[in-house]
Order: sequence, then C-alpha cells, then structure tokens
Amino acid sequence: MGAEPGSCDLLDPSNGAELATTRQATVDAITSAFNSGFHSMIISLGGEIDAVFLQTMANAGIGAAKGGRAIYWEATSRPELSTVVAEILLRDHPCRFAIDDPVSNEIAPACNVMVNYVAVTYEDPDGWTLADSQTLQLQGAACNSIQNNQQSTIDMVCDCSS
Repeated sequence: MGAEPGSCDLLDPSNGAELATTRQATVDAITSAFNSGFHSMIISLGGEIDAVFLQTMANAGIGAAKGGRAIYWEATSRPELSTVVAEILLRDHPCRFAIDDPVSNEIAPACNVMVNYVAVTYEDPDGWTLADSQTLQLQGAACNSIQNNQQSTIDMVCDCSS
C-alpha cells in the first residue's frame, strides 16, 4: 500500500486489516508521545495518505479528541516541503501553559478561559482542559487559534468560591 505506515513486523501492509493495524499503531505512538509532553506536527509527503488518517494523526499530535480539527500539511514537491517547514517554524507555539496557582478538577468548570478574546469551553475538544493541576492545555480549535497567530492572548479567571 505504498506510502502507508508500516512497522518492524509489518513493513508494507498489503490489505485493509494490516493497514488498520499499522495506522492504529501509528496513532497510538503519536498519542503516547503527546501524553509524555511531546506534540507532533503531521506532514504528508507525496499526497498519497488518506485525509481522514492525516486528520486523525494531527488530532492525536495535539491531544485533540476524535472529531477535532488539528492542522496537518501536505507537500508534493521539495519547494512545497520547504514552504511547509517554514510555516511550521513560524507558527509553532505550545498549547500547554503553566498556571501560577493550582486548579483542581472541582474548580476547573468554574474557570473562564479566553483565547485571543474568544471564550473556550472546559473539556471541549476545541477548548481547554487541565493536563494537571498546574497546566492549562488548549486543544483543537483553541490550540489552532494560537498556532495561527504570531501574538496570542490567553486569559484564565477562576471563581474559587464555587
């Protein structure tokens, strides 16, 4: 199946079941990397990879739930690849932010988070969540919003009386 992901045990998947296995292993590896603190940027070279799979990998790379809209890139030539890499280098901003005072899971729903002056929702695939009590994690469209801007603002205000 050509440009599809393989593994040491299955170098070139030759049918739908093998392809599903290697694709899932790829998404699992990207998810594991994200859970260890590393986000991934997805670039398809040659235009042969299914767009749904590219989207799934891109979502996993930023910790977005299924149905998210993380950005991925496609390049079919060296000049396009150079352009993609330059774009990524200009826009790559982290989507995790340290919080000065710990926020508990009980308090988090009472917090208001604004990204570039737009309210984003707690535990929404396109909003925010807590990576831990001292780390705000933007995901999906909220993360993309800061990826797409050279200067972004993120404000978090919590009603601790809740």
